[in-house]
Order: sequence, then C-alpha cells, then structure tokens
Amino acid sequence: MALKLKVSNITCEKCADTITESIHVMEPDAKVDVDVNAKTVTVESAASEESIKQVIVAAGYTVEGY
Repeated sequence: MALKLKVSNITCEKCADTITESIHVMEPDAKVDVDVNAKTVTVESAASEESIKQVIVAAGYTVEGY
C-alpha cells in the first residue's frame, strides 16, 4: 500500500531522517520517501495508515488532517 501524507512541519533533511528512522523501527521493510520541499512523506508498507500516522506524530511531526 502506498500512502502519501502531507507533513507541514518538515523543515530539513534531519526531519526527513527522523521520520524515516521512526517508520523503519515499526516496519523495517517499508519504503519511505520524504520530500522536504513539498513537505510530503510517501510510504509503501504493510503497516496500516493509522500506524504510520501515529509513528510520525510520535516523532514530533504534524500530519495534516490527523
């Protein structure tokens, strides 16, 4: 399942690394692409959308509409 989320408070590559690492802790095989300029996170994973959103929020970021 590919999921694209708008994460409004991504500001730099360190943010991208933090989000990617957080998702990989939950789902090591997930394919994660963070676009800092567009402020989007695209995830291909077997994990649920809810789980992915929770991990991003727990890492300190804001998922729009969540």
